[in-house]
Amino acid sequence: MKLQHIALVCLLALSAGNVTAQILHRSDSIYTFTDPRLQKKHPWRAAAETFGMNVGVWAFDRYVMNEDFAKISIGSIRRNIKHGFVWDNDQFSTNLFAHPYHGNLYFNAARSNGLTFWESTPYAFAGSLMWEIAAEVEPPAINDLMATTLGGIALGEVTHRMSSLVLDDSKRGFSRFTREFLGTLICPMRGLNRMITGEMWQVKRSHYKYHDYDRIPVHFSIGAGDRYLADDNYLFRGEHNPYLEFGYNTEMLSIK
Repeated sequence: MKLQHIALVCLLALSAGNVTAQILHRSDSIYTFTDPRLQKKHPWRAAAETFGMNVGVWAFDRYVMNEDFAKISIGSIRRNIKHGFVWDNDQFSTNLFAHPYHGNLYFNAARSNGLTFWESTPYAFAGSLMWEIAAEVEPPAINDLMATTLGGIALGEVTHRMSSLVLDDSKRGFSRFTREFLGTLICPMRGLNRMITGEMWQVKRSHYKYHDYDRIPVHFSIGAGDRYLADDNYLFRGEHNPYLEFGYNTEMLSIK
């Protein structure tokens, strides 16, 4: 009798484990990051996009905008290598917005080609280094290299994750168009690569979601207003500064 009870308990335990595994499998089957076929990495395509991006931006500056800094030559590249790095004094919007945004494009060229967070970071550095040395006649600036690399990595991972919130390959019609448009607006390089691979218009019945809210809950907030700084403790001797504040937080941070 005892042997029968033990056998029954073992059978129930195995059945429960099997059911749990099936439920987890069904749950995981909707996420793109659980499909081995979608985890292919394309480092050379990412490198080509990074190189092509620099060439494209340089060509626009040189032949459309006719900017003096873009009139490079073999001699200017040699001078930049020989001269070494300096510290430039470009305006705030250039150094702390344009450069990080440019770096985010380098980073996401790799991130959207299947590379992990850490594997994508060298692309931000290499793209920035190429630009500083070879795409301008001005000496390379160390603060530009830092802002483009570090700012690009931070902004790039944020935009990569934010685009994952809206993408859903199971949708069709206007909903699909809206999601793809927003995803591309948030993360242009991801949109470009989805267009190249055809994922932008593929409709899937499995592995169609890009973010699991249960594993990584996301909290996002936007605030706007006016900040007044008084001068010398006088109420009406200060200055007004409008501000726009973005907040992005995850309860469970997981960098893959």
